[in-house]
Amino acid sequence: MPTTKERKYPLYISIMLLFMIVYKVIPSQYTPELYYYFIGLILALSTSAVLLFVKYKTSIHMLGIGSLVMYLINLSIHFEINLALSLSILILFAGLIASSRLYFKAHTKLELAVGLVIGIVTQFLTIPYWL
Repeated sequence: MPTTKERKYPLYISIMLLFMIVYKVIPSQYTPELYYYFIGLILALSTSAVLLFVKYKTSIHMLGIGSLVMYLINLSIHFEINLALSLSILILFAGLIASSRLYFKAHTKLELAVGLVIGIVTQFLTIPYWL
């Protein structure tokens, strides 16, 4: 989706689907880790949607992989287990995703970096609630 106008409705639909998952599928009292992961994703996609109003598109691919990397770091700390191999594989995937987005000229370097930072920061914001 090259323009910001084309990105609005898929983002809105994704946010609504994540809200349905959070409230109907994953209650917070059963698995708070997964619950707050999805809350972080909702925050990240909402931030990306807000940036669309100022005509700035972020890389949703990098947003997703950044959220997943930070979530895995949080899980590693929370359960006190070593997930270095999984983390290194995800970071490798993040590099592959970023290079493919640049190769296809879908985003600029700044859009990729902003997407990654939004994904990491929103997961970082959920840490006090479950970690």
